[in-house]
Amino acid sequence: MVCKDKKCEWRWGSDWSNVAQITVSGLDFPRLKTPTAGTIFEKGTDVQIAFDAVDGATGYDFQVVASTDAAFHADYGGSTGATNFTFRASAGIYNYRVRAKGTAGPGPWSEVRHFSINPAPADRLMLPFDASSGAVPRSFPFRYEGLTLAAKIRVTIAEKEAIDAPFLTGRMSPTCK
Repeated sequence: MVCKDKKCEWRWGSDWSNVAQITVSGLDFPRLKTPTAGTIFEKGTDVQIAFDAVDGATGYDFQVVASTDAAFHADYGGSTGATNFTFRASAGIYNYRVRAKGTAGPGPWSEVRHFSINPAPADRLMLPFDASSGAVPRSFPFRYEGLTLAAKIRVTIAEKEAIDAPFLTGRMSPTCK
């Protein structure tokens, strides 16, 4: 095959075909509003997931999975016509995402965010002082005795009950007895 001046020859010659212009248009992905990444909720909280409306959307698909399921295989999912939905789960760390859908099908998924439902029972965290006194040092040793030795927990210690400004966060395994 020999091509020269917009013509290719291979046993016979031919002109180039006309150029076709294709415009791809579709739905944008929803911008997530709440919860912000890393928010920690108390056990039993209804988590309100909210996002911005997408122009042209007729509804939205959502997925919520355990943080260990990065491919969103075992999701709690559904559809909604609103720009928010409520999720209630047991203790753990969850990832979530949302996408708009329209007459031509679904758009791309939003970014993936995560939130936690605080699983640590307070009676298992061993502190070397009486925390109810209010006089809590900012640096101290502590121990966690989990319900099972295989459990890993995320420990977050903050000055306020809302734990929105923690001064210590870490992952640890329970101590052996």
